[in-house]
Amino acid sequence: MTNQQKALWALLLAAFLGGSTGVFVKVGVLVIPPLTFTFLRFLLSTICLLPFISLKKIDKAHLKQLILLSFLPVTNVVLFAFGVKETTAIMGGFLYAFTPILVALFGYLIYKQKLSTRKSWGLLLGMIGAIFLVGLPALEQATQYSGTLWGNFLVFSAVVTFALYSLFIKKHQEHHSVQFITFVFVALTTLVLSPIALTDLLSNPDWFAGMNMMTWISLLFVGIGGGMGVYLVYQYALKFGGPLPASMMTFLQPIAGSLMAFLLLGEKLTINILLGSLPIFVGAWLVTVNKKEVKGARAS
Repeated sequence: MTNQQKALWALLLAAFLGGSTGVFVKVGVLVIPPLTFTFLRFLLSTICLLPFISLKKIDKAHLKQLILLSFLPVTNVVLFAFGVKETTAIMGGFLYAFTPILVALFGYLIYKQKLSTRKSWGLLLGMIGAIFLVGLPALEQATQYSGTLWGNFLVFSAVVTFALYSLFIKKHQEHHSVQFITFVFVALTTLVLSPIALTDLLSNPDWFAGMNMMTWISLLFVGIGGGMGVYLVYQYALKFGGPLPASMMTFLQPIAGSLMAFLLLGEKLTINILLGSLPIFVGAWLVTVNKKEVKGARAS
């Protein structure tokens, strides 16, 4: 098997794991309170990552900044857990495709990074698509497949925090390993949500009685496959495929998520969601993929 073939299979697996995470979160929060589910998810991820962390190699000079920055993804997962409960998993997946566009926008606003004409068109198209998707429940009078306006807004807010984290975390990768950066995030999430999860249990002690096989599967999937698994497989795809897989994930994850949402939740991909997603996909392509990468991929 060639390196390109290895990268392709790794990319497909990463897209499946990443795209399915939102679906399994939706399945889980139907029974478990959102904050408790998020706590249990990241407690499991923390336990799984702990054996791979070496405390001897920590850059203590930048640790405080890393911990403060990690509150962004903590906010991200909390907003998403509440948001996906009020909207559809399909809608959540397509809104996350807006992430690279927001990263480019924040890079321009915060770091004064240059925007080419190509990227500017990508930003404009992405904004049009995102506004259309978030406001779709108002246009369709909140049908079951477009979610709710509040749920879409919460998911979009989660996307904003994730984009900011993606932009700011780059400089910390020079001082810490990716494994340690991920561990700080999941451990901090577990720590922050532990007292809230206890409050959830005291105020709503009956949720455990509603646990079924699918609820357990969803918790295990997002705790292991949707966290550490996505990272490991995705890094494998980057190793053998170069930078192009990073942008292709944007397009493959919503497709995988839509398929899983249809199979597990009975959700449907409507024409209006497709219409709103199209400018986001085109915008993400313009922002993340340059002409040299496309020519290089074709040549190989």
